[in-house]
Amino acid sequence: MGFKTGHERLGGRKRGTPNKATTDVRASFQQLVQRNVGKLQEGLERVAADDPAKFVDLVARLAEFCIPKLARAEMTGVGGTTINVTVRRFSEEVNLADARRVVAAIPTESAKAAEAQRVAAASTVPARDDEGEVF
Repeated sequence: MGFKTGHERLGGRKRGTPNKATTDVRASFQQLVQRNVGKLQEGLERVAADDPAKFVDLVARLAEFCIPKLARAEMTGVGGTTINVTVRRFSEEVNLADARRVVAAIPTESAKAAEAQRVAAASTVPARDDEGEVF
């Protein structure tokens, strides 16, 4: 006969408490890496000389343990509208005038604030006195 759903927790570690064996293994591995940083650097340099693509792959895989992955963020325009993005590959065809035109089309913070004020003003009911006059 097993426990019923929702029973009181009895014994064991508190939630979030790391397992002692896992903590010990991580500490040992960290010491191993710290003692052999020079050898790891030399090894990576040899791989880079022989196979640059493999070197980049190794560095990218190692980075996952050092740099946290960023969460995906969704962006919307004013009032939840969609944002259209055009990605252009840089080439000789793209000139400085094109780049300036694209940058100029990006709304500035002041333009965003003005749009927010316009939207707020459009949705605000004007105040009226007892006779119905706007004040």
